[in-house]
Amino acid sequence: MGAVRYRASRSSSKKKSRSHISKRSRKKGLGKWLLIWAGSALLMAGVWFGYNWWKQQEKAKPELEAKGKPSLAMKTLTLFFSDEQAEFLVGEPRDVTDPGSSSGLAQAVLQELIRGPKGSLQPTIPEGTRVLAPVSCSQGTCTVDLSQEFVSRHPGGTSGEMMTVYSIVESLCANVPGVKRVQFLVEGKPRETLAGHLFIGAPVASEPGLLRREAS
Repeated sequence: MGAVRYRASRSSSKKKSRSHISKRSRKKGLGKWLLIWAGSALLMAGVWFGYNWWKQQEKAKPELEAKGKPSLAMKTLTLFFSDEQAEFLVGEPRDVTDPGSSSGLAQAVLQELIRGPKGSLQPTIPEGTRVLAPVSCSQGTCTVDLSQEFVSRHPGGTSGEMMTVYSIVESLCANVPGVKRVQFLVEGKPRETLAGHLFIGAPVASEPGLLRREAS
């Protein structure tokens, strides 16, 4: 009887011991999973906050860049192109970035004339014409150096030559302060006429009688 009771006691003790170990294991396992869950939650929160911070920085970047750059001043030019009958030059407004100097402004005028009109007026500069050197303006005279296309691609005729030459002269005189005349060079050299009619060997002065301010 004593042996039976001893074995029963040992068996009961083992069961209690296993139960106690099992509870401790479950507690340890639960604690481990809680730590893993908490770590994952913190990681996800960090990623979320980091992503939102990055988005805010990217959104603010253009504004910061814009604040760091000086705003470009604009200037409205009056460019003169031919009417349909090649009788008068008519003004067309054109907004450009202000280059801040007389020579730069004269260069912008020429480039815009070469691009041609945006409305119903007729172009005056032969296609393919290029400005070969920076425009110099001194003592009321601007000197422009144009490529050979200015001559070789010109259709000719007295009216056509007048529209071409005076579109440049009047546009420069109207937009560049102090300019009253234009000296024409072709490939760096003076030329007697544009296409056999209009003399351009000396500086050409403004001719206001050719201007009509608005298209009819």
